[in-house]
Amino acid sequence: MMLYVESKAFPKKTFIILCKLTDTIARARAQMLHILWELGRDDHQFRFRYRGQYLRDAYTFEDYEIPENAVVKMVPMAKRQESFVDLRRMDQQEDLGQGTSDEVINALNDEIKIFVTREKLLSAQQAFLWLWALATMLSFITYYFYSGFWNAIAVYFFFKYCPTFTRTGGFVGRASQYHGRYMIVYGITSLACLAPSIVFLCLLLPPMISQGCGAYIGACTHWKLWSVIFYGCFTLVLFLQTCLIPFIIYNFRFKTGDYVEKYLVKTRDVEKVLFSARNGKIKEKRNAAFELASFAACSDDNKHKIVGQGGMEVLSNLSLCRDEATQEYAAEALAELLTLPEIQVQFVEIGGIKTLCALLHGRTDKIIYEAATALFYLVSDNDDNKMLIVEDTGLVSNRLYAYIDIMMLLFKP
Repeated sequence: MMLYVESKAFPKKTFIILCKLTDTIARARAQMLHILWELGRDDHQFRFRYRGQYLRDAYTFEDYEIPENAVVKMVPMAKRQESFVDLRRMDQQEDLGQGTSDEVINALNDEIKIFVTREKLLSAQQAFLWLWALATMLSFITYYFYSGFWNAIAVYFFFKYCPTFTRTGGFVGRASQYHGRYMIVYGITSLACLAPSIVFLCLLLPPMISQGCGAYIGACTHWKLWSVIFYGCFTLVLFLQTCLIPFIIYNFRFKTGDYVEKYLVKTRDVEKVLFSARNGKIKEKRNAAFELASFAACSDDNKHKIVGQGGMEVLSNLSLCRDEATQEYAAEALAELLTLPEIQVQFVEIGGIKTLCALLHGRTDKIIYEAATALFYLVSDNDDNKMLIVEDTGLVSNRLYAYIDIMMLLFKP
């Protein structure tokens, strides 16, 4: 399926991504990272949105019921240019950190190396194909001229369906979707043409050696001597290109996102993410908060892993930092964690209610919404939490009452 990606950060560009319904959002994001790398913007932090819903890395396009030729929005993970924090209130020399984790960058570089190698291998294969075409024409003036007929058929077929590959555009050509089968047929045919070439060489060479070729007569005529030289070189060309094919077929096993995807779907250690959240710079903390929110949304086991590593305290601190985007993702992660009653108890014990009430005075609707959602989970599962909110804050703000009422109406059975 084909998807169109639009972004306000690139107003004059519409990106195209090829994927399957069963592919994860992370694989599509990996393709987008390759495109951004070509543009020199691989440090650009983003997430996908479709019809107002943010897409999480671990889910597939089928889960979100995204049809073919759909338009997906690429939304920056922060809302302001470059640092997305108020630089007027910060030191201009402050290091914002890198927008993408080291694991993702290393995986992206590994994939780029694989695709660069693929370009070189296919260029070498096409060079051998041209040599094969030249040898086919020359074979008609050899002693076994009829060998040119089957070589001509093979060369015509392979030129007609020869796929080409570029790191930016992928496979193109008539056999672009069947490049693996093409290479298998190419290798088998090359091997099949190699066998008679060796046979012809063996038929011509021994008589020449036995005669000694002191004069160009008998087995050492100019025609046979030329044929021996030709089939010797032709055998070498076919042998080398036959040896090249297995490397190309092995390289074809790798697809865009094979390395990057496993890091984007949060398979790396939660402890590493929390370490970035504690000690990283602005962009690194923002990315860590986003990863924790996505990780928590995947399963209840992931929620317990985050809490077990002390993630609630980290998220509470991130939700009160200066970067609005980090606040949004941290608040979203807290709301995801508080869907489990056993985590709610621990959150209340560490004084998390004060943090949520402070977020109700946030500067964006997203922060306020996530904070109100988290408080809604607290008061809906335990009536004692209602009094705790009043005790901690004195009076609950009218804004909270409004959001709680809305949430009650939405989730009312």
